[in-house]
Amino acid sequence: MATLGQADAENKLAHEKLYLILDMDETLIHSRKMKAHETASGTQIIVHGERYDMVQRPGLQHFLRTVTRKYTTYLYTFGDEVYTTAVLEVIDPESEFFKGGVCCWRQGESRQHKSLSRVACDKRMTLIVDDMVDNWRDDLANLCLTRKFVGDASDDGLQLLSSQLHDVHMKFYSPSTGKSAACSLEDPQRQPPDVRVVLSEFRGKLLKDCQVALTGVVSDQTEESLASQPLCELIRRCGGQVTLNVDDSTHLVARKADGWSTSGKIRRAVQRAKTDKCFSAVWDQWLTEGLTSWKRQPEGSYAIPEAQLGRVSAAEPEVASECLQLSPNLSPTAPSLTLSTSVKPIGSNSMCVTGSVAEILGAVKNNATHTLPPAANAAQPTRKRLRDSLVEIESTAPRMTVREYIARQKALLPTSHPQMT
Repeated sequence: MATLGQADAENKLAHEKLYLILDMDETLIHSRKMKAHETASGTQIIVHGERYDMVQRPGLQHFLRTVTRKYTTYLYTFGDEVYTTAVLEVIDPESEFFKGGVCCWRQGESRQHKSLSRVACDKRMTLIVDDMVDNWRDDLANLCLTRKFVGDASDDGLQLLSSQLHDVHMKFYSPSTGKSAACSLEDPQRQPPDVRVVLSEFRGKLLKDCQVALTGVVSDQTEESLASQPLCELIRRCGGQVTLNVDDSTHLVARKADGWSTSGKIRRAVQRAKTDKCFSAVWDQWLTEGLTSWKRQPEGSYAIPEAQLGRVSAAEPEVASECLQLSPNLSPTAPSLTLSTSVKPIGSNSMCVTGSVAEILGAVKNNATHTLPPAANAAQPTRKRLRDSLVEIESTAPRMTVREYIARQKALLPTSHPQMT
């Protein structure tokens, strides 16, 4: 006997419908807490006694009316019940759109991970729409990534999304994939298509032949982490590959974070792009726009401009604010660095280790306690993180610039602990 879930899926097949899971914040609406005496640009809602300005994404009502004809729609949000109810009273006052149900955050649950296990649906017939790829690490095959909505009145994200959902539905129920009325999930001889396969047919070759190196885009870059990072997995699902080695890449994808204009990695990539026609240095919008539109974007439109790169001095006697001291005759972009680092672990006085990059890496990697003051031995969280970060960059150390070295250490030190000074 078919389970209740199977019976519901069979009913969807009979009526040529699919399941659709919609995120709320930055996908359908954008909201922010209002200041005193401020006027709302959208709709004012009250949540836990606080005023919020809630802006609907352009075309939201038309979008919901359109997709609910072909999809049984759910709302899945990290917002709590009070906030979600306040939003629904504005965007769906008659409770006509989210017939599948509403999943909101409950006390004790994670606000970093969503799962289809909370939704009464069949994964083979389910699409997810969210602006955050990290939320769906277990269900990336079902994810239709959408552009983040931040309140822009000219945003056309729902128009694009509506077209994509229409195309997937048409492909799923196309006569070429079988007669939908005759399909059955219970009969192996009459199986319907899998929507995950259909989605792959639209985007599976998007990044074909692309070897992507990332800088500033994901927080942790090791072979192990890149194998499990949701964004990296989505890149692979779209036909691309992710590499740690910029020299092996066809694209360096960078985020415009603090210090980007003096990044040695970005500078070298921009220089290489000038002579290597098979390589591009682009902003991360190139990747995001491709993943959300399912269309390969022209690299030239997202190229990192050389003119915006900051100047790097040929000799910097001291970068005290960044805790790295250099010989007066040493160029920050020299291929081989001799460093004098001053690190202040938890509860200790500053320490100083001078030597080549390889020597410093080896000392920390091998837990050489004589290179650390006694008080630092108790500072295992900071010490371990520093050691791991140095081990991580060991293979690329000879090519690192000073600023890359500094940025890597700062990024990996716990924010609650004293920083390198």
